[in-house]
Amino acid sequence: MKASEFIYVKESKKDEEFKPHMMYDPKTGKGKHAKVEKDHLDMKAKGWSHDKPKVKEEATAGGTSAGDVSVITSVVGAKRKVGKDKNGLPKAPQATNADGTAKNALDMKANVMGGKTIKR
Repeated sequence: MKASEFIYVKESKKDEEFKPHMMYDPKTGKGKHAKVEKDHLDMKAKGWSHDKPKVKEEATAGGTSAGDVSVITSVVGAKRKVGKDKNGLPKAPQATNADGTAKNALDMKANVMGGKTIKR
């Protein structure tokens, strides 16, 4: 065996050494770290691969999707016209005193939660 052949054999064997890496379940996209070659072979036998799959997300019946977060359930609330101030920003409806200042919530008879106001 020539010296150049010996170097080639030694390098190719070195390339075959196991290096810890991630393996992914193609069904769930769950990743697991293969620390030793036995872990790698076990996961490979189960159908796991080196490439992370793109898992398609779907909303299920009864689940909450991002579109449901800001839904107004009250028809009256959805159709209400909100006034705008001089800068074009929405003006929040607020109870005011005769002099134009905001009323104290503790002095008001109405309650947003329904029922009677409790003063403590």
